Amino acid sequence: PEVKDFRYYDAGSYKSVYIATTAAGREEILKIVCLPQDQSTDEAKAFRQQELGRVQREIRTLANCTSPYVVRLGTIAPGIRAIEGESCFVYSEEKLPGSSLKSVIELLVAKPTDAEVKLLLRCLILGVQALWTECKTVHRDIKPANIFCTGLADRPYVLLDLGIAYNVTEPGLTIRADHIPHTPLYLAPEMVDSNFRETLSYRADLY
Repeated sequence: PEVKDFRYYDAGSYKSVYIATTAAGREEILKIVCLPQDQSTDEAKAFRQQELGRVQREIRTLANCTSPYVVRLGTIAPGIRAIEGESCFVYSEEKLPGSSLKSVIELLVAKPTDAEVKLLLRCLILGVQALWTECKTVHRDIKPANIFCTGLADRPYVLLDLGIAYNVTEPGLTIRADHIPHTPLYLAPEMVDSNFRETLSYRADLY
C-alpha cells in the first residue's frame, strides 16, 4: 500500500530491484528479496535464516551509517511481506541520479583525469571509513557495479549494495564455514583463507 506504481530496474543473485513511486509521490528503489520457502528440514530452515539475517544486517548498517558516500534507506518500512504467495523481505533505498561506475566505464572514450580518480578514491575511502568506525562493518563487494556516479557536488560517488557486508562484532551467517561470499576478481587476498572472519577488517575494502 505504500507504493502507487513501480517498474523493473534490475536483478541480483537473490533480489529483484524496481523503481517505485511511493504513496507520497517520491521515487525510490524498491528491493524485494525472495526468501527460501522450504522449511521442511533443519538445513532448509538454517538457509532461510541465513538469507533473512543478511538482509536484516544490511538494513541495520544502512540505518546506522551516516556517510553521504553510502546509500541511504528509503521510506518504505522494511519487513517480510507475502508476494504472490511467497515470503519476501521488502525495503527501499533512496533513488540516486546518474548511473553505476560500471556503466560509465563501459562508455568511456578517454581515460579519466587524475582529479576524477582522486575524487572517486576520496569518496570510497570516506565511505569505507564510516562503515568501519560507525558500524564495524566491511562491505566485502566494492566493485564498479556497486558504485554510483551521481553527478552531485556533495556526494559524487556513492557505495551501494551491502548484501554480503560483514559486521565483525556479530556471528557469521554463512552455514558453510568454508564458503566465502564474494565477486571473483574483487576478493581481497586475506579472504581466500576460510578463517578470514577472525581477522577481517576495513583493509579488505581498501584492497
